[in-house]
Amino acid sequence: MKRLIYILLLLSVTFSLYSLTIINPEKYPPEEDLIFTMDLYPNYVFFGNTRMVAPVEVSFAHNHRVYTYINDSIDTLGLWIIKKDTLLIYQNWSRYKLDETEEKIYNHSEYDFRSYLGGLHWRKNSDMTFPRNVSAFLIFNRGDSLFALNDEENHIGIPVSSKGVRDRHYYFTGIATLPYYDYEPTNWLDTLYWHPMLNSKDIIFTIKKIDTTCLSALKSGIIFNILNPRYYPQAAALPYAKRREYCEWFDRVKVGDTISLELTRPAYEQEVFDRSPYLRGYPDTIYVLDNEAYGYWFAKPIYKNQ
Repeated sequence: MKRLIYILLLLSVTFSLYSLTIINPEKYPPEEDLIFTMDLYPNYVFFGNTRMVAPVEVSFAHNHRVYTYINDSIDTLGLWIIKKDTLLIYQNWSRYKLDETEEKIYNHSEYDFRSYLGGLHWRKNSDMTFPRNVSAFLIFNRGDSLFALNDEENHIGIPVSSKGVRDRHYYFTGIATLPYYDYEPTNWLDTLYWHPMLNSKDIIFTIKKIDTTCLSALKSGIIFNILNPRYYPQAAALPYAKRREYCEWFDRVKVGDTISLELTRPAYEQEVFDRSPYLRGYPDTIYVLDNEAYGYWFAKPIYKNQ
């Protein structure tokens, strides 16, 4: 009899734990997975394969926070990490407050409604390939495309400029009481196309923004994102991380400073340009959109020219 009671108690606890995961399926990455990477561009627009789903504008910060833009407001979507060639976006579903009735409906449905609200993946609750709050993407061509994994909407992420990710390029409309999103494809063509141009001979940069691992510098009206290589474990960064001239000036420079820099772009081999649907040309070509240069750069000061 005691044995039967223990078995029933064990089954009860197991069921309770299972129910808890149904109610609150959120998981987040461990701290050791939060490493800096140069394989992900900061700003993307995500499209599903249906016109009923609005494009989602997303920014990936160096502190691993993910932000989404709705109208003029910024929402913290969650955290991101990269594992090999896969981007995992851990959405913070606790920001969606459901009442008891909604929880009963959504926690026993075929899909979790919160994934629809996040707008980055749509898959059945029975698909346990990834945690239910995680949107997974294959990183293609060093970040110039992101292809959704295990997603019925087949989302694709396309890199845009900082300005582009904050601008709405679609409009809201509705039929009777059923709202839906639609957008003008012609508007998106300009937003997604990075224009190749020659590098200006002007080497004087103005520092516009500084973070621990990255700064933004302005040259000839174009913003460049420059990495501090000592924070990046990727093989492409190691040769620069060992050279003081590529690292130590980050400790001294301030916003508003003008400085002569020699820029090098990491990890963009010819193969990337040959396979990319958005970048055409050679690795030393600068691609510009909304006065912002595509990709990341390493830099060292040229003191003799100051």
